[in-house]
Amino acid sequence: MSFSLEKRTFDANRNRKNNMRLSEWRNVRPVTSYICPKCNAGFRRAWDLIRHKCGQTPRYACPYCHKKDNSSSNVYRHIRRWHPNHPVGVNKMF
Repeated sequence: MSFSLEKRTFDANRNRKNNMRLSEWRNVRPVTSYICPKCNAGFRRAWDLIRHKCGQTPRYACPYCHKKDNSSSNVYRHIRRWHPNHPVGVNKMF
């Protein structure tokens, strides 16, 4: 079996320029385009602001620990991740 190795040179200035371009691009993107008028929390997408439950007490709780959330899907995901050997179920609080 034969193969040849190609010698490559490393150009530090070129890589530095590419990294600068990437960091500049990150700074140009709007990080928080949608802001909650009540608590000033920022979101990238309008849907995230719509789903945001500012000032509301959590309605769903994990039956295995202290985790509480306004979204049942977040609690289901929490149970699957942190309590994998337990049945997936959510306690609804009123």
